Amino acid sequence: MNATELKTVAGDEGRIAQYEWKCKKRGNQQNTIDERKYHLKDLVKEGADLNDTESVETVLALKGCPTATKWLTVNAYRSYCKMFGIQWEKIRVKYQPKMPYIPTEQECLIFIAGLSGKTVSIVCKTLFETGCRIGELHQIERT
Repeated sequence: MNATELKTVAGDEGRIAQYEWKCKKRGNQQNTIDERKYHLKDLVKEGADLNDTESVETVLALKGCPTATKWLTVNAYRSYCKMFGIQWEKIRVKYQPKMPYIPTEQECLIFIAGLSGKTVSIVCKTLFETGCRIGELHQIERT
């Protein structure tokens, strides 16, 4: 790696660190900040210069990844641009979240019946019947 490449990488890493700090000061959640940092670092790893919107668009166009990942990357870069006052018209990524699979009542009962171990079966049956979450079930005290 030559000096120019090293300077560019250090510059992008520094800007990402500045971005992280600004996000923290604005009260963003840490998991949101971490996810955006991940996508920004991935852009840099793929060869994008975060201060050059054309290079970012080129990397996004050539990036072979699922649509959801590209959508998250575009949103992370949009946030980065907004934070540093970089003019960028967000590219369109058609993303339609998939609907989760929700098993039927009969499928749940078959699953519970197939469990081995009395404790696991009782826990799953209680969760199914009450609709509570595992943490809530854990807080129940015996009487």
